[in-house]
Amino acid sequence: MGAGILFGGVPSVFHYLNPRNGPFVIAFWAAVVALWIATFYWLFFRGGAEDLITHPGLLNLAVQSPWAVKVFFLLGVGGGVLALLAMIVGNIQIPLPH
Repeated sequence: MGAGILFGGVPSVFHYLNPRNGPFVIAFWAAVVALWIATFYWLFFRGGAEDLITHPGLLNLAVQSPWAVKVFFLLGVGGGVLALLAMIVGNIQIPLPH
């Protein structure tokens, strides 16, 4: 987001609410989706959920079950996917500042 604003490709952060607002916005959303995919792979196929339970760090959950971490992640990403689809279908137009 910062690169798009600093280099003048995007006028404000609100323009990231419409994934059709140029290459910087598309690159941002592509990076977000890539992070979702990488996190899904790590949690489900590389033992990431178990690692988070064993070594919580900042994520000190009351739940000690890897499946609960996976369900929480799926709910979060599901909300993110729905929000992204709503932004794409809604075609939100932000007025340019004067």
